[in-house]
Amino acid sequence: MNQQTLTVHDQRRHDLDWLRVIAIALLLFFHTGMWFNHWGWHVKNSELSYSFQYWMVWSHYFRMPLLLFISGAGTYMALGKRTAGEFRKERFRRLFIPLIFGMLVVVPPQIYYERISQFANYWEFYKTVFQFMPYPEGGSLSWHHLWFILYLFIYSLMAIPLLNPDYAIEILLHN
Repeated sequence: MNQQTLTVHDQRRHDLDWLRVIAIALLLFFHTGMWFNHWGWHVKNSELSYSFQYWMVWSHYFRMPLLLFISGAGTYMALGKRTAGEFRKERFRRLFIPLIFGMLVVVPPQIYYERISQFANYWEFYKTVFQFMPYPEGGSLSWHHLWFILYLFIYSLMAIPLLNPDYAIEILLHN
């Protein structure tokens, strides 16, 4: 395929890649700052500082819209290269399966660290994952900080009829 026949869906968007890097860096600094500011959070440092809150307020209103914009652009481009069925399978494989993995492997140690004084060891705590009681009242089954992946999965599936007119027409014709 030569350069003239590439569509917007086929071209690599390096500008979006760099915006993603910036957004993830903001996310890293934001969550690091949560240890030290005066807002409520899961774990806190013994010394807190109000100076973190100024840039955290700014980044809070900038980073999430930026991540949603980047994700929306990626969804639009992905739907332009795939059928609705291929897109659903790809979203399941790239978002839902990692979300479940994260809920079973990544999130439990975070919650264990929050509640370390309540359990004799990690394995005693980990059994609470399979009680399937939602956080914070119950055990450790939670998407916790992986909420963005869950929302992105749901929004991506909801966007199929909006961003893929052929799929919307197919639904209308079959109903």
